[in-house]
Amino acid sequence: MMGNGKILLVEDEASLQRLLKYDLEQSGFEVTAVDNGADAYEIAKQGTFEFILLDWMLPQMTGIEVCRKLRELGNTSYIMMLTAKSEELDMIEGLSEGADDYIRKPFSTREVVARIKAVMRRKSMAAEKKETQQVRGTATTEEKLHYRNINIDTQRYEVYMDGQKVEMTLTEFELLMYMVKNQGKVLSRDHLLGSVWGYEYDGDTRTVDVYIFKLREKLEADASKRLFKTIRGVGYMLEKE
Repeated sequence: MMGNGKILLVEDEASLQRLLKYDLEQSGFEVTAVDNGADAYEIAKQGTFEFILLDWMLPQMTGIEVCRKLRELGNTSYIMMLTAKSEELDMIEGLSEGADDYIRKPFSTREVVARIKAVMRRKSMAAEKKETQQVRGTATTEEKLHYRNINIDTQRYEVYMDGQKVEMTLTEFELLMYMVKNQGKVLSRDHLLGSVWGYEYDGDTRTVDVYIFKLREKLEADASKRLFKTIRGVGYMLEKE
């Protein structure tokens, strides 16, 4: 099992909770399930979960509130929102409050399991890479990426703009790194989903749009100097330096 394999499942629809819990446990995960936001927050404060599946609409405390409060405490669990909301602005709100990703209802439990496994695999690979680089000591040129006023430290998984650190989620970091490495190329949404999220990811291509929006929000302080160029009907690209 990659990581500690512990998942907190927060879903108030009893039948869906049972089905998700069963399929996750059959896949080898250790699952703790609760049906309201208040209990989820108290349990998650312990910080022992690698992954939190968090329904958006919950009794006592909404999923967004739980997510925001956990991030304020410094909780670093990977949080995926389960939501029936479909508007892009709602998705952006969730990511703005600290969620790492979201999956829209209705969904198949197999899709959820596949998504979690893809994330676990990415996190495991990132941790192994970081450990290897730390053993080697100094970073090589390949571990330092530069694009305009942005510096990316792939060893520490850190991003700096004009010398100031920019906080990013794992997915935001990986998307930015991939686009910088492929600057000058037009990258379709499907290509980005497969390359950044993983081949098992079967998500809505609007997911890419939401993440590009978040990167723009963090890196394009001057709206007149766009970093990410939209290629209508296809995807995005970074102009080659």
